[in-house]
Amino acid sequence: MPRPAFLPCLLLAGALLCAPPAAALAPPPAPPTTPSSVPIFVAYPAAGAKVAFDHVIFEGSVLPGASLSVNGRALDVGPDGLFMEWLPLNPGTNDLLLRSVLGGQTSTLSFRVVSAPAAPLPLSPPASCPLRRCRMAAGFATACSLSGWKIAA
Repeated sequence: MPRPAFLPCLLLAGALLCAPPAAALAPPPAPPTTPSSVPIFVAYPAAGAKVAFDHVIFEGSVLPGASLSVNGRALDVGPDGLFMEWLPLNPGTNDLLLRSVLGGQTSTLSFRVVSAPAAPLPLSPPASCPLRRCRMAAGFATACSLSGWKIAA
């Protein structure tokens, strides 16, 4: 016996009518932040990150209205609590102490960033470099002789 064409529609309608309301499927709301808690969130860099520079752009947030300092140096914090600051780093491990204050409540966060900058380039090419024989004007090669060197295509 053939199945009626409206049967799948009828089954779908029944499933929708028996399903819980969408509000019941939503996750519970996050608990409100208490005034005694002054969270510090660092978006970048990750804790323990290794950066290839002698500085880092430090980004994150605190509660709106809170102040923030890193190793005693005050950072500019927007009215929305967001901060983005250029911080110089020493070569190797840098231990940073973040301190946030809001309404008499203080929070601290220890944070580590490793700086591993690349070695600087020499001011002039080494003696073995064929471009060493180039005449330079304002830092740009104006005439070069690469005789004796074969360039493969």
